[in-house]
Amino acid sequence: MLMNYEDYLESLRSRYKAEQKNLDKEASETGRKLMTYGHILNSRQSSEAEKVRASLGKTIEYETDDRRDHDMILLGDVLVLANYVDVLRETIDFLAKQIEESGVLDKVKDIDNIAELAKMVKAAKERYEKSVKQRKKDEKNRKDLKDKLSYIK
Repeated sequence: MLMNYEDYLESLRSRYKAEQKNLDKEASETGRKLMTYGHILNSRQSSEAEKVRASLGKTIEYETDDRRDHDMILLGDVLVLANYVDVLRETIDFLAKQIEESGVLDKVKDIDNIAELAKMVKAAKERYEKSVKQRKKDEKNRKDLKDKLSYIK
């Protein structure tokens, strides 16, 4: 099964809290940037090049924000599944103890549910890690695009 599941669960919880804190911090920054881009787009004094850069910047910010939200949803799903697995694991441990104490069976052999849920947690975690990797790649591409567009003034 999973190595030291309580530590794994606690690390997921702390990672979720840290990501949520980071998301909240970045949300205020994103809001500030979007307001700035909106002012540039609505300003009569802005040149067409500035408006194009502002439009691209606004689009990039929205896409980045959507990606962060998606990552948080995936991480939340992993955390919910991990908690569910933990509850099932504890329930099965309790039942196994009760069955063993009752003398009906020496051991509980029906652990397929936990193994299946553990596979689901692993798959969800892999999807999350893939999503984060893609986000980093997308952010690098967006930064490169911003850098390439910085010559427009």
